[in-house]
Amino acid sequence: MADIDLSQADPQFRKELAEQPGGEKIAACFTCRTCMASCPVTAVNDVFNPLKVIRMALLGLKEQVLGSDFVWLCSSCYIHDPLEKHRHQRRIRASRRHQGAAGYR
Repeated sequence: MADIDLSQADPQFRKELAEQPGGEKIAACFTCRTCMASCPVTAVNDVFNPLKVIRMALLGLKEQVLGSDFVWLCSSCYIHDPLEKHRHQRRIRASRRHQGAAGYR
């Protein structure tokens, strides 16, 4: 596993995402891994990991999240978060909106 360099972390990134529609509860992730276990994209592309995207965002790794294709690989399937009523999908969409607003892509 690669080391995580937090020297470039942006502690405000979590707040910025939480201010996006659908991102209000991003900090509520408790790493249950339901998103990973049921993700159809992860089943065919092991590079994509929805949990990794959320954890990176919570750690403030703004450049790594917004500068990557991770948020665009999400297929918007809505099957991974039945108890949360698709909040995870809304968090991914919030990341996409933030990516565009921040000048990425």
